[in-house]
Amino acid sequence: MDNLKAQLRNKAKEIIVADIAEKTAIIVAKATKLPQFLTAKSVCFYMAKGCEPNLNALIELSFALGKEVFVPITSDIIRLARIDSETQFVSKKFNIKEPLNPCVVDIIPSIMFIPMVAYDSSLTRLGHGKGYYDRFLKDKATFKIGVAFSDFEVEKVPNDCHDISMDIIIADK
Repeated sequence: MDNLKAQLRNKAKEIIVADIAEKTAIIVAKATKLPQFLTAKSVCFYMAKGCEPNLNALIELSFALGKEVFVPITSDIIRLARIDSETQFVSKKFNIKEPLNPCVVDIIPSIMFIPMVAYDSSLTRLGHGKGYYDRFLKDKATFKIGVAFSDFEVEKVPNDCHDISMDIIIADK
C-alpha cells in the first residue's frame, strides 16, 4: 500500500493548477445535482489541502440553501464543528484549515463529503493512512460521498476490515 500511495503522491504533483480548478468545478456541479445533497438538512465538508478538490463553492451554496454545515476538526479523533459564512479558519494539524473558534457539536450529519487519495469502482476509499475517517464513520448512519479527481481511480484499493466504503463517489469524469 505504501508503494501505491507514493505513486499517487507523484501523480498528484503532475496535476497543474488550472486543471484542478476545472476538475473541481465539474465535481461541484455534479454534487449540486445529487438528490442526497438537495434534500440534506445537514452537511459535513472536508477542508481541502494540497491537490484535493476544493468544495468551498458547495459550502457557500449550502449556506444559501439554509443547510447546517459542519467541518471536521482533528486531534486524536475527528470531531465536528458547526460553521457559518462568518467562520474564520486557521491552518492546524496536517496543515488543514479548521475554525479559529470551533463550535464542537455531537451530531451525525445527513451527508458527509470525504476526501480520497484514491478509489476504485467498488466504492473503496484510500485515505491518507491515519484512519481518522474510518474510526469516525464506524457505526454512523450518514450518507458518505467520496470526492477525488478521476486521475486517482485505481483498479483495486487495498483495504482492511476496518476500512469504510463510500455510498457514492464523485469525480470529474
